[in-house]
Amino acid sequence: MEKRREADASSKTAPKEMPKETKRNSVASSSSRSKMPIALLLGTLAAAVAIVWTQKTHVNVPHEAPAATNAKLVANHLRDPTMTWGSYRPHVYFGMRAREPKSSVFGLMWIQYLTTNIGRRNIRHLCRHEDRLTKYGWSYHDGKSFGIQDIYERTYGLQTSFLKYECPGGGGVGWTARVSGRATGGKTTKPPSGFALMFYVYNEGDEALKPILAQGSKTDLLRVDGLGGNMSLHFPTNTCVRFDYMAARVERISDLHDYVDLQLKAARHPKDKAAKLLVLPATPFFGAKGGPHNLVVYQITTEFPFQYDVVMAPEDCNPPTDDAYTVEMKKRKSLFNKEFETKFQLQAKGFKPSQIDFARSVFSNLVGGIGYFYGRSKVTSQSLSSPVDYWPASLYTAVPSRSFFPRGFLWDEGFHQLVIQKWDPLITVDVIAHWLDLMNVDGWIPREQILGHEALSRVPDEFVVQHAENANPPTFFLALESMLDDLRARENGRDFLTSIFPRLRAWFHWFNSTQAGRRATSYYWKGRNESTIGELNPKTLMSGLDDYPRSTHPCDVERHLDLRCWLALAARVMTNVARAVENSDARFYAETHRKLTDIRLLDELHWSEKDGAYCDYGLHSPKVSLKATYKLTEDDDYVTVYERQVLEATSERFVPDFGYVSLFPMLMKILPVNSPKLGILLDKLKSTNLLWTRYGLRSLAANSRFYQKANTEHDKPYWRGAIWINMNYLAVRSLHHYGSAKGPHQKKAKAIYEELRDNLIKNIFRQYQSTGYVWESYNDVTGVGMGTHPFTGWTSLVLLMMGEKY
Repeated sequence: MEKRREADASSKTAPKEMPKETKRNSVASSSSRSKMPIALLLGTLAAAVAIVWTQKTHVNVPHEAPAATNAKLVANHLRDPTMTWGSYRPHVYFGMRAREPKSSVFGLMWIQYLTTNIGRRNIRHLCRHEDRLTKYGWSYHDGKSFGIQDIYERTYGLQTSFLKYECPGGGGVGWTARVSGRATGGKTTKPPSGFALMFYVYNEGDEALKPILAQGSKTDLLRVDGLGGNMSLHFPTNTCVRFDYMAARVERISDLHDYVDLQLKAARHPKDKAAKLLVLPATPFFGAKGGPHNLVVYQITTEFPFQYDVVMAPEDCNPPTDDAYTVEMKKRKSLFNKEFETKFQLQAKGFKPSQIDFARSVFSNLVGGIGYFYGRSKVTSQSLSSPVDYWPASLYTAVPSRSFFPRGFLWDEGFHQLVIQKWDPLITVDVIAHWLDLMNVDGWIPREQILGHEALSRVPDEFVVQHAENANPPTFFLALESMLDDLRARENGRDFLTSIFPRLRAWFHWFNSTQAGRRATSYYWKGRNESTIGELNPKTLMSGLDDYPRSTHPCDVERHLDLRCWLALAARVMTNVARAVENSDARFYAETHRKLTDIRLLDELHWSEKDGAYCDYGLHSPKVSLKATYKLTEDDDYVTVYERQVLEATSERFVPDFGYVSLFPMLMKILPVNSPKLGILLDKLKSTNLLWTRYGLRSLAANSRFYQKANTEHDKPYWRGAIWINMNYLAVRSLHHYGSAKGPHQKKAKAIYEELRDNLIKNIFRQYQSTGYVWESYNDVTGVGMGTHPFTGWTSLVLLMMGEKY
């Protein structure tokens, strides 16, 4: 990425990568094209001729613009060395790594078992639902310098923490981590009799690790050389039942967990002759089979309570440990609390201490879930006979869920950054730059990033390959719009906008051409399965709304309301970014925005008078069902197969099902404040027969034929009734907008805003208190959390609702 050719981001003409605005393009009518610069038309024509060829031969070729991560505002090891190391391993319960492709990696495992039955053991390492932890997550994390995490099992609790510091005199950056444990049960519920911590260091690079055992030293008991930067690993305190170690060579970091598990063997208990321990094999540190070591594991079998510090710092640095660590951590917590109140003002708004602790934890889990990944995506296109590798790339990104989705998701990340940029815009700048650098020559970004062996090991094969025709909502425009004023005023902010503008431009025009519908100013999500008969309604994964019901028979007559509204948002932001960098394309984007917010055109394409709502349009049957049929296999066995039955003839028509998609003209604040249709939407939104519940807005109306209907025999309903916080946030945000603007619907919008906001905050907090987690979605009947947990991705938007930061 760093070797891409320079491009003039402030060019007065449009770039060559801009695809042609064909007759199917949603925006450019002949009248608007005549006003476009000749160079713009020539550029789009050239790109149109080339696009088929590039998709076949260059789907894995980077975009030619300079890397956005080279912008002055983006952190790197030279401009901001404090960002080099961090808790950038969200998929493990506790780990540290550097933001480098071949990093040294630090991690924690712990093992629990009964000393009378060592065959039944549990190793904790990777965040997994199967571990059934009572609770885990960051209670403090500022995204940069420190973090505190609490982990609760049934009978004991652990606390992991870290803090980073710059060594005096420019000596570099180091960090100290602490792991402590205490029993939490009573006399009848004691912790497991066998318990051990395993600290490991793994080197992804070529340099061998050289472990050293320092004899007779409390402050330098253990050390590992070869970590880069003359850094060492120490245990300043050591009170344990037994100490063991292992050095080995493991080819893939994703194999660490299973490898360590296989090495454990039985040993005598030093205090109880009738008991046994599980210990590492104490392999010789040098000359062991397998060549130079890239893995070192230190095992401490310990008793509760305990506390151990791990230090990684340049040799001449004096790292804080023991009491000094405690004092420094107290200072950072105090500073965090003051800044958190300044940024979000929850105490000033009257929230209780328990609610503020919840909000702080939700935020800390979001920013503490930022990871660094490196690897290649697997991509394909309609022109390729088999998938190909993308170029090797880095990604610095938050993740939706540490336990289930510990990787980057394009449309989730825009919502994540709405929260994070309120805390630290420079983190958001960093994240956006990394994502934009994943753009290929056509302006496409793979929507799901599965980079590196560890990420790949957590994803089923069918989800690995990314399709170059498939889009994802461009939610980064939400975050950019929210922070645009800050970037204009910030030193090097304009430089950043100038750096990313060519990529934003390519991204916009990729959407504007590849997702265009038959009618001018219409769009539809490409990639739906047109031939399936095994789904009640073919999924639209590209939209982010998965099984939300669209037209029953996908084809090119479709018009998807949400995508049109996303592009209206994008055009508005592109106009303002172009103006900020003084680019003449601002006129084109302003005209595009004018067309996409033209209510007459919007109503013509998407308003159904019969249904009294904005709707999708397509080839649709209003009556379909899944029916079990019996089929004879080649082995003369009958199997049950569920197939869709069309009970009413299809026709081109509006899709009548009311839900999140129906709200998009309001969600994106496209409707004027005096629009009669805004009043209609507000009335429908408040109807309990449609979307309104005591816990938030359900995703699909309760009177829809698809409400809570499984899409296949195996797929449970997903976006067919559940309450999703990202869409509820957009609803709350838009209601705040309409409730603050003078107009005929102001009073109603304000009243709905206050009640909806209150319902959402109360239920998310209540479920957190009850379960210890925030959830992927919430049941529309009971309010109970559902799906993945902890889901501290876009559910963390509750913080913005609490602080009313829109």
